[in-house]
Amino acid sequence: MLISRFSTALAAAVALGCGVQAQTRCLQTINPFASNNGGSVGGIVYMDIDTKGNNLLLTDIHVNTGIGAGTAIGVEVYLCPTTYIGNETSAAAWTFAGSMTGTAANQDEASITSGTACVAAGTYGMAIKAVGFGNRYTNGSSVVGPNYTYSNPDLSLTLGKAQNVPFSSTPFSPRLANVEICYQVTTAAPTCASTSTLGQACGGNTGGYAGYELFDATSGIDINGYSLAFNASVGSYSITGGATNPIVVPSASAINIGAGDDTVTEVTGLPGYATAFGTQTSIWIGSNGYIFMTATGRSDFSASVAEFLAEGPRVAPLWEDFNPTVNGAVLIEVDPVDPTLVHITWDQVPEFGASVYNTIQCSISANGDIEVKYDAGNVVATGIVGISSGNGTADLGGLDVSSLSGYAIPGGFSPNMEMSTADRPVLGSTVTSTITGIPGGAAAGFMGYSFVPNATPGLDLTSVGAPGCALLGDTSIVEPIALTGGSTESVALTIPTTATLAGNTLYEQAIVLAPGVNTLGAVLTNGIALNLGQY
Repeated sequence: MLISRFSTALAAAVALGCGVQAQTRCLQTINPFASNNGGSVGGIVYMDIDTKGNNLLLTDIHVNTGIGAGTAIGVEVYLCPTTYIGNETSAAAWTFAGSMTGTAANQDEASITSGTACVAAGTYGMAIKAVGFGNRYTNGSSVVGPNYTYSNPDLSLTLGKAQNVPFSSTPFSPRLANVEICYQVTTAAPTCASTSTLGQACGGNTGGYAGYELFDATSGIDINGYSLAFNASVGSYSITGGATNPIVVPSASAINIGAGDDTVTEVTGLPGYATAFGTQTSIWIGSNGYIFMTATGRSDFSASVAEFLAEGPRVAPLWEDFNPTVNGAVLIEVDPVDPTLVHITWDQVPEFGASVYNTIQCSISANGDIEVKYDAGNVVATGIVGISSGNGTADLGGLDVSSLSGYAIPGGFSPNMEMSTADRPVLGSTVTSTITGIPGGAAAGFMGYSFVPNATPGLDLTSVGAPGCALLGDTSIVEPIALTGGSTESVALTIPTTATLAGNTLYEQAIVLAPGVNTLGAVLTNGIALNLGQY
């Protein structure tokens, strides 16, 4: 049994006691909260934390949400060595240190979230990710100075930046997080459960595809009142244009994502839409008329073909400089009649600096098909319409999208087989790891566990027929994965309560056998380091 093998493998480990002083203390930054700006739902705020030699157990984090009282919210806490500066766009630099949940209060009031995260003595970059809300914060001056450091005898916090897409998009600076950190000082170094990713996933095809039309001030847009269909095929799309399907009028229950001028907002919880980009449970909606399929989006108002081809995979209903802060909103809802459809609507939004409004709707089907519809009264004259796998795909030239009939975009894209987890490996808990991008025709899958990693970047498997793949551990423990034929699978691992496990790191990596995917017939995920802890 896997649990008994864990205990055997770590029988020599030394248990670490962790006494906690009962007194809870708090350190608040802006006091009282006084925000004059805010980020997108799912965004993140950055700061540096110096524990002044103390070991801290975080118990509550009070945040400024601005979404109104009563909504369920949460935060996720991430740490990186020394400082956040220089690590804002490097997800691999960060470890997941804990999460908390609570209920939102009104804007500029403390919304209390409670849970557990621990910070061993030292100096770190700290990131607080908003779950179900957008962080409210205060703009700083152009020079970061001592007035951005908040301190008490136990710790200090130095602010700070904010980011709409965590660890990816361009951060805004300086931004002063409206937060209060509540904690207990521990009498011994706590064993903090955390996770981090290792190495690179493999198996994907980055050859890519793109079909688009660039409308400029000379040509003008000829799709008002039309709809375009992007029909999913194996790893690519075909385009049919000129249809006149009507826009589905958003209902009163449609969710306003809170898009601002030049923002990208992550929307989570989609029921696994099987697009040609991969299975989508999250999308990143740009206020400027595009939707990214991975967390690589920038809130860019200036449409260009070069960026459309080079950046992450996305669909562009109409990439143009829109400003929903002046009028209208960006809305999302599941179709009230057909639950396999989700509609994203730029509803009555003007271009930046203009006062005439435009409505555009993008509908994504569970089978991966995408339809874009344009109101007949739209007045936008420029922009990019199309779909792209991004990541440096080749430019095959522009199209006349309104006159296409089942045009199959050349090329193809399949994602790497990746693994992630939203759980922390606390002793006695269950960690669920999710594998995405499993290739079709997979014959078998295995999860490898090891307490001994291979040296970075792992054992390169190119010479045995798996280019781009690396074995990241000695896989001394191997367990089969029950494949169900889909592109996504989840694997649950129960961590024993054995105290001697605390402070050790377990490495996991998945391998799938799929004949024909390469010479070896196998692809591997990235690895996850599970840093086992009592907290």
